[in-house]
Amino acid sequence: MPPDIATPGLRPPPSASPPVEPRPRNLANEHAAAANVPLALGEPALAAPSQANLDPVDWVRLEARYGAHCGLMAKLARTAAHSLGPKPARLRVAWAAGELAVVVAVAHELRSALGSLLADTACALAKRVECSLREDGGAVPADGAAEARDRRVLGDWVEALACATEAVVASALARLPADPA
Repeated sequence: MPPDIATPGLRPPPSASPPVEPRPRNLANEHAAAANVPLALGEPALAAPSQANLDPVDWVRLEARYGAHCGLMAKLARTAAHSLGPKPARLRVAWAAGELAVVVAVAHELRSALGSLLADTACALAKRVECSLREDGGAVPADGAAEARDRRVLGDWVEALACATEAVVASALARLPADPA
């Protein structure tokens, strides 16, 4: 029996699938996915975030973990927005200037903060950037095709981390109560 003919109990071939409805765009997740395309450094791809929850921070799990204590979630969101806000620009500037030790330090700080916020995709990106630069002592060769590809991949990861961090800051700001005017 040809493989393109549907058999009872088996899934229909992909060409017979109904069209997929468009989902809201999440730029941080798109950058994370784009950063995974080349995988020149041999690391596994990051897990895709659940489409049901496009928020980069799992606020439900945070509330379950810490409880709905008097203003704790608002305080956590305010602290996250304030402390993480300048990190994306710092990452981009350090990468552009070739200050790899600064990139590693910022990625390490982000890994800790984003992990505490249960921002799993962003945390995984921070870990990937930090570990990739530490594996080779922070030296990214600039010559040769393989080295250039690795540098481009690392640059993609740094940009994806910056975008993911911006998405976490936006999520935190959205959680803040409106200021009474």
